[in-house]
Amino acid sequence: MNMPRPATRRTLLAGAAAAVASAMLPATAQTKDPAWPSRPIKLIVPYAAGGGTDIIARSIATRLSARLGQPIVIDNKPGAGGAIGFEAGVKAPADGYTLTFITSAYATNAATGRKMTYDPVRDISPIALVGKTSLLVAVPASSPVKTLKDLAEMARAQPNTVTYGSSGIGSMSHLGMEMFAADAKLRLVHVPYKGMAPAFADMMGGNLQAGLAT
Repeated sequence: MNMPRPATRRTLLAGAAAAVASAMLPATAQTKDPAWPSRPIKLIVPYAAGGGTDIIARSIATRLSARLGQPIVIDNKPGAGGAIGFEAGVKAPADGYTLTFITSAYATNAATGRKMTYDPVRDISPIALVGKTSLLVAVPASSPVKTLKDLAEMARAQPNTVTYGSSGIGSMSHLGMEMFAADAKLRLVHVPYKGMAPAFADMMGGNLQAGLAT
């Protein structure tokens, strides 16, 4: 969709974040233990169980466990657009036994001015890019909306009434929908969740009209 307004720094930051979609970086402090791993490893997932990030993390954990010969224990820490889980990973002991599954929200949280207790650049060691995903707009199956144009027309006819769910303030599911709303000159109602799995549950129950997710 063409952008009729001049591109500002904030717009460019949001656009860059949208371009990388859900690039995920597991991060851990480096370890000097030659016997690593000699015990189970914890993998922090900053979103609710059942969402796209959680599903990918569990798939990788299964394969990584088989290769390393140690259990990989998933620890879901949802909330605050991923910031709670990110912070838990940063503050974990620097012994190589805690991995954190980081999404693009790690960068957008910093770019949107969220107050953090850690340095987002210096306090992690990224070790692998494990995936990129597209973002899709979804609506309940019972919705009369069948296209993005339909959604825009509904929102334009009912300003400040069409609701959409996200995985938290500053997440790509939030920023992506706000970019769409800004480009189309719409006024949508944002409802943040601790992950897209609970947002989808509410959408299927008729409590939300749309959502943007992997």
